[in-house]
Amino acid sequence: GVPYTYQGSINIYKKVNLTSSGNVTINATSTLNPAVKVLSSGSGSTLQGFGITGATNNYGIELDLYHAAGGTTYILNNFLFNNKGGILLNDADGTVIMDNTISYRSGDGYGIRMVNSSSNKLSGNTIYGNSTSNGGILLQSGQNNLLENNHLVGISDEQGFGISVQDLWNTLLQNNITNFYNGISFEAIASDDNPNLIDGSALNNYISNCNFGIRVTEAFDIIIM
Repeated sequence: GVPYTYQGSINIYKKVNLTSSGNVTINATSTLNPAVKVLSSGSGSTLQGFGITGATNNYGIELDLYHAAGGTTYILNNFLFNNKGGILLNDADGTVIMDNTISYRSGDGYGIRMVNSSSNKLSGNTIYGNSTSNGGILLQSGQNNLLENNHLVGISDEQGFGISVQDLWNTLLQNNITNFYNGISFEAIASDDNPNLIDGSALNNYISNCNFGIRVTEAFDIIIM
């Protein structure tokens, strides 16, 4: 269909299915706001097939779910560009983030960032940086997440990471990672409730043109195959 740009951010407060039937882009109201934000009462929603842009000082999509049990939230086949970061999961459990293309642009943005978020599936996403970006996927805190078949491309083997895991019991499977300083990093960050120990699995990942393929710091029981 004819390309259309919706001017304004969207906040999702109830369970809805938003699927683009054509070439539709959502342009954030302000550079400081996400283009799309899903709140806890919108848990179980689907966002599929949109262009997401304009959040140059925020993430294109933010899932701020407060561990709501409203069903699986799906973020599928969206194209995120010209945002500070791609997708932020905050207190978001059991979501599916699949087949999205994400270009992240600023120095402290990530393709996907997960904070206090567990049991999520990230699959088939393509993430690439176009400036001095920190990294592709930051799993800052959260457990039992599956990251599989994602394609991550950095801008230099002297900068950033493809995937960084900083918590317990997460699995990285068959991801393709190229052109970062660290391809995969398992790195514990000490805090009062985290005794600076992590474990996890990295299985059948393809890593190329990285200074370090897989880097492990302050971790135990890491399975690498």
